[in-house]
Amino acid sequence: MHEHFGKVLSIYASSEKLYICSTQTVNKTYASVGKGLVIELSSSSSEEELQAALLESLKNCNLELLDENPEVSSLEEHLGVTGYDKAIKDKKGVTLFLVPKEGYSITPTEKYRWGYMGIGDEIHLSVEDALENNNLAKAVLQAISLSKF
Repeated sequence: MHEHFGKVLSIYASSEKLYICSTQTVNKTYASVGKGLVIELSSSSSEEELQAALLESLKNCNLELLDENPEVSSLEEHLGVTGYDKAIKDKKGVTLFLVPKEGYSITPTEKYRWGYMGIGDEIHLSVEDALENNNLAKAVLQAISLSKF
């Protein structure tokens, strides 16, 4: 619906699960916020399963233009918890950003008390390279391994 906006996925990884969260855009600020589809995978899922889930989540980004920031994120709703701090407890975070004509940037993060901050170098992939040999999934797994609690 809003293809001119970049697409952002927030990916959270615990020792047992991966949570891939689609985002929507807020009309007034153009910020991407975690409101949309959440796909939950086992941390032992194959690269093929992860690749398919990432591509499905990207399709679900920017489907609506929100009037304001939601009070509760999709991850909180999915996990049945109140509060972002509880939702991200014991999880590493990775941000995946797609600019359709430029490609993907995958950022490993370090967890702080109030959320995540990018660390190290981003992993960049062209749109074509990301789709070959599950390269997008491989880059996300690499970023998860580089991320810190």
